Amino acid sequence: MEAKNGLKGSGDPAYQGAGYYSKFWLSRLDQPAGCERLREVFNGTCCPTLLIEVLGAHLRISSLAWLGRITLCPMTPLLNTLWLEDDPQVRSLACSLRALKEALAVLRTFYSNVPATQLQVRKPGLLLGQPYPLLDQYENARVLGRGGRLVYEAMRSADGVRVVVKFARSYGVEAHRAWADHVLAPKVFRHEALPGGYHMVEMELLDEADGWMPLSAVGAAVYDSVEEEALQRLTAAHTSSKPTFVHGDMRPANCMVRHRPARDGDGSSSSDGSSGDWDVRFLDFEFAGVEGEGVYPSPLNPNVVWAAGAEYGQPLQRSHDVHLLKQRDSSTSPLLACSFSKHSIKAAGAYEEHGGSSKGGGKVGRRF
Repeated sequence: MEAKNGLKGSGDPAYQGAGYYSKFWLSRLDQPAGCERLREVFNGTCCPTLLIEVLGAHLRISSLAWLGRITLCPMTPLLNTLWLEDDPQVRSLACSLRALKEALAVLRTFYSNVPATQLQVRKPGLLLGQPYPLLDQYENARVLGRGGRLVYEAMRSADGVRVVVKFARSYGVEAHRAWADHVLAPKVFRHEALPGGYHMVEMELLDEADGWMPLSAVGAAVYDSVEEEALQRLTAAHTSSKPTFVHGDMRPANCMVRHRPARDGDGSSSSDGSSGDWDVRFLDFEFAGVEGEGVYPSPLNPNVVWAAGAEYGQPLQRSHDVHLLKQRDSSTSPLLACSFSKHSIKAAGAYEEHGGSSKGGGKVGRRF
């Protein structure tokens, strides 16, 4: 334990804490014998640790993990430990200390139950910094699209089925399920609210190998006819349920299409009820909500050609979806500092500082 007299002084205590964390593991793993259990823990887990900084009358709690490199994320601001009677700061400190006590108990249980393993190297998912549900419940997980955002193709360990697993700070799962019930979105297999405010959504994979592509990738020769069919399916989606759900981010990159296989000339309609030549599915329901009730998040990217009235805090309208789907340049993300998936589902937001509100790309926190 090392305490600082105040906020001033030599060295950043967060960096110092990360250095001690690194020294703890490296000094023990380099020993030739007697550390087999530590090697099992290191190779099989991300080595989660809590860093408690005491800076004079201030206290801060951060998390440390060893992924591809050491990653530190502050989970609290600098908390004032002085007695201020019935002050919100005192209540915040009390809640943080209670959470710290419970977290320490969870960590003890976690390290006591790490299974024995014969791994000689670390799990690939740890080196890639993948979200923890992927490490135990799925195999062969890989990022879909560009930008390192949190949408993965993976194989379920239980049955070997390939699926898409998406992690997002917010997600309109009710809208997604309502549209999926009418074969207008990928099937939702599982939705789980994770600690820290993220949603995990496991859904059907729309594979390129099966002919699926984003509307934005359709060739110019047939684009007009495919766009018209997509607009018809969007109208069907808007009228498919009560209440009416609005997508909110209906750029062509979030509309997947596939040329429908021949049906022996019988003229039958597809599973989505349409009789055209293309199957259509809509993706990425991060913005989705009930028309007139759900509102747009912040910060919206000014480089996207939003419909009039599509602004931060303003209600979602189905006309906004129609407007966006007609915009052929969809290479711009709806949120600042984000990127979209080129061939499949646009990824969700990135890891964020606990309690933050940004959905931008990149893992928040210092990496060493």
